[in-house]
Amino acid sequence: MPGANGIELWRGAMYVSNTAQDSIVRIPVRDGQPGTPKVAHDDLETVDDFALDGKGNVYAALNTVDRVVRVSPSGKTTTLLTHDTGLGMQNPTAVAFGESRRGRTQMYVNSSAFASSTPKPALLAVELPGHAFR
Repeated sequence: MPGANGIELWRGAMYVSNTAQDSIVRIPVRDGQPGTPKVAHDDLETVDDFALDGKGNVYAALNTVDRVVRVSPSGKTTTLLTHDTGLGMQNPTAVAFGESRRGRTQMYVNSSAFASSTPKPALLAVELPGHAFR
């Protein structure tokens, strides 16, 4: 299983997903130099890539368990999408945000489908009412 995977910069820190450790690590950055890494979120089974919103919520693709979750800054995890939500998501590998008519409420998920016996790779566009990814 790979190690470091996704990377995001947010409020003076670099966040890195570590697939092998099922975690996201926070590395403070000061004057361009990295500080001491600390686990920011764990128990994220096969976390691949992720995105951060303006409030510090993490939206993570959990690859082999076919889920996309939101993790609040306090560590509360909420499942947003699964293979069974009707979108046909298979092995999500990346999450990104986009604009819709109602603002930044569109989430894109790469459904790679590499481990499926009936693969249907796709880029899924998901509108999440009540979620603003600012």
